[in-house]
Amino acid sequence: MSDSNQRDLFEYWLKFQRESDLPSPDRIDALAFPRRALPFLVVEEFEPDTRRFRTRLAGTAYRDAVGYESTNRRTDETPGAAEASARLAWTVEARQPYWYQGPFTFSARPWTTFSVLGLPFAHPGEPVSRVLCVFDLNPA
Repeated sequence: MSDSNQRDLFEYWLKFQRESDLPSPDRIDALAFPRRALPFLVVEEFEPDTRRFRTRLAGTAYRDAVGYESTNRRTDETPGAAEASARLAWTVEARQPYWYQGPFTFSARPWTTFSVLGLPFAHPGEPVSRVLCVFDLNPA
């Protein structure tokens, strides 16, 4: 992971991951996160009935990077976000975090690359219900 926000939030996730299989979604507490990380966070909600994701929270830096407000939008409805949806689906199935770096295909802005850390959250004994994504944006 290249970004200190990603490292800090991974350590936060690990602290609660030790309590059970995965941290509970109740552990997603923006007040406990580093203040500098908040603009780069996105919380995706997994909808098990449809196997789709809905953005529940998008930080301002992420919103500015993609060029639109994505809160309450389904991820697979975002042009160019098929790979992002596939990564989210993988973390739900694997119940593991993921880290990705590559081209920013779903941005309206000129970014050369980005990295994202996806951290799964689930209530004990239940499927993953949220994925906390932490972005690091590299401008062109």
